[in-house]
Amino acid sequence: MERIDVPLVSIGLPVFNGENFLRRALDSLLAQSFFDFELIVSDNASTDQTREICEGYAARDARIRYIRQASNLGGLENFNSVFREAHSQYFMWAAVDDQWDPEFVQTLLGALEKDRTAAGAFCPYQLVAEETGEVLKGIWTCNYENRRTFFRLLEFTRHYRDTCIYGLIRREYLEDIKFAPWAWPNARTPYNLVYPMIYSLLSKGNFLVVGEKPLWFKNVTISRWHSTPFMAHPLLGYIAHIFRKINLLLRSVHYIYRASRSTWLVFSVIPILLVRFFVDSISPMYAAIRIWLSGKKISQLSPHEIWKLGVR
Repeated sequence: MERIDVPLVSIGLPVFNGENFLRRALDSLLAQSFFDFELIVSDNASTDQTREICEGYAARDARIRYIRQASNLGGLENFNSVFREAHSQYFMWAAVDDQWDPEFVQTLLGALEKDRTAAGAFCPYQLVAEETGEVLKGIWTCNYENRRTFFRLLEFTRHYRDTCIYGLIRREYLEDIKFAPWAWPNARTPYNLVYPMIYSLLSKGNFLVVGEKPLWFKNVTISRWHSTPFMAHPLLGYIAHIFRKINLLLRSVHYIYRASRSTWLVFSVIPILLVRFFVDSISPMYAAIRIWLSGKKISQLSPHEIWKLGVR
């Protein structure tokens, strides 16, 4: 049965064994200046203190709806589950290790309320070192705002920054898309999974960039370890990388057409998707050469440093 007292905004927080960051995330979200929201926390059968932390917070704040999964659904399905539980007009995903300025929701909501045709809104953001808590230099943005659909898709294809999925989005625009695994051999790889979803959103409406002040702070690891698949076993990893990029190309075309129902748009976008496919196909080799010429070993680089070399 659908809730009668539906708030204007739903925040979905999927978590698994998140005790190290959970209190900070909950405090950051509950401190929002905008009050009319529900916080849906889906605990993916955690084995640490996540349950105790969530139950304690839920007892103190009625806006929290805590759901304990009986068994581990997997990370992707847990992200899907918090959206299925939401009924508000606006929705946003929240990662357990990120932080938000108190004005985050209010600022993005104000922009969307003024522009009823926009699919979503996001803001400038900064990166935070997970190990030290230090805010890293630089302000980042996902600037895909444009009244013309083709140019939104073009800008996203050029930059491939997917952090805007953590912005505030009209829930109706998310109803026909979800986090879905890639085909073998990338079934357990999270890389690029959100890209087709962003293509769908950008095909449906504008994505606003709000303000100049960073309102979101994303955790990144600066430790000298990496999870970039092609680095662990270069040849097999590179083959898997190519398979994933083919899968991404096909799924993106499908999502763009399903969202827009425009054959013209699809055929106009395919050439830039093919160019992106070519760039992504050679970027691991380019990164490997750069690392070799620098005299470093791959194991000395963090995932963020690999990303800065252009590997997506």
